[in-house]
Amino acid sequence: MEIDELDTENLWYNSTVIGVRNLHGMEGKEVFVGLRVYRENGDKVDTNSNLKFFGWSSKYDEWLSVFSPRI
Repeated sequence: MEIDELDTENLWYNSTVIGVRNLHGMEGKEVFVGLRVYRENGDKVDTNSNLKFFGWSSKYDEWLSVFSPRI
């Protein structure tokens, strides 16, 4: 799923939800977000999946609460 994510420098990026996990207690769920979108004409290649993408490498992937104002 593609979403918009606000990074730590207050810039919005098209991003991809890579995973979802359930948390115990009031937190609910978290999503694992990659600051990239996969496209056939992408200018970079993901070394894990060999898919082309636009955006940032997996170094910047992070878990965020589904309630986070950054998504």
